[in-house]
Amino acid sequence: MGKEFTSNKVSVEVIEQPEEIFKIEMPKEGKVGEQITIKIIGNSNGSFTALDKENEIFKVHGSSISTSVTDGVYSCVSEYTLILKKKGVFEFDRSLFKNLPDQIKLESVKFEVK
Repeated sequence: MGKEFTSNKVSVEVIEQPEEIFKIEMPKEGKVGEQITIKIIGNSNGSFTALDKENEIFKVHGSSISTSVTDGVYSCVSEYTLILKKKGVFEFDRSLFKNLPDQIKLESVKFEVK
């Protein structure tokens, strides 16, 4: 249409996303066939990724996620009900999650299935 437009200058600053550290609360031991509940708690912007539904150690029977914001800080609690499938000593860590972003750090927990 032959018109020229000029807009205001915009500056964009890209910052590195801060680490998000989560801790796991769960029993230290259980029995094959037993149902246990674990909680994963931390500050998050909502990017937390789901636990794999099943692996050789357990099967996810149910899950819930709750988030809250207090003074601009996000808090996330993911609760999973698992059915234990295999005997042994295992480490619950970030490898059990699907596509977990690098900025999320998950403190690992060792547990025993009898």
